[in-house]
Amino acid sequence: MRPVLAVVLLFVSACVTTQPAVRRVPEGPMPEVTEDTIHYEVEGNTSAELRAALDRLGPEDDSGRHDAYTKWYVRWFYDYERSEAACSLKNVRATLEVTYTLPRWQGANGALGERWHRYLTALRTHEKGHAQNGVDAARFIVTELSKLPAQPDCDAAATNANAKANAELATARARDRAYDEETKHGATQGATFR
Repeated sequence: MRPVLAVVLLFVSACVTTQPAVRRVPEGPMPEVTEDTIHYEVEGNTSAELRAALDRLGPEDDSGRHDAYTKWYVRWFYDYERSEAACSLKNVRATLEVTYTLPRWQGANGALGERWHRYLTALRTHEKGHAQNGVDAARFIVTELSKLPAQPDCDAAATNANAKANAELATARARDRAYDEETKHGATQGATFR
């Protein structure tokens, strides 16, 4: 019994150590966030008709058509602090623009309307998770750019800052994809309509 336990513990330990490290979102100021919502109209009198409309009219991205989509865009800004020998960044800040694309059904009443409302609430919750990835990306960018060492000149400082910020964006986009995989595009959060 003990050898089996040791093998199981070794296997569990090996599985745990292969998981990517979770990064703690840095504290500090929140980015300035602007949000907009674009609606696409769906029509139907039955759940099957509504599902068909969602499948036909939902927004598309590089992975296919979905019931909703959240697009976020981070911009970063900074000032230069120059000396005779170097240039560094100061006053680093970020903004975030979030655009949600969501379905809208005007006939939401009765039992079908209640199901639609529950679905739409879960769908919004899922899409807010994507927006949070954008907020986190902006906070990582501000934190990481604020820590960059001085460079020989301001062109080098800008190049270094932009490379670091774009690397943070790539990480955030990967988190967005992983979020969709983990939640099955919101299905595990109740964002399904059948």
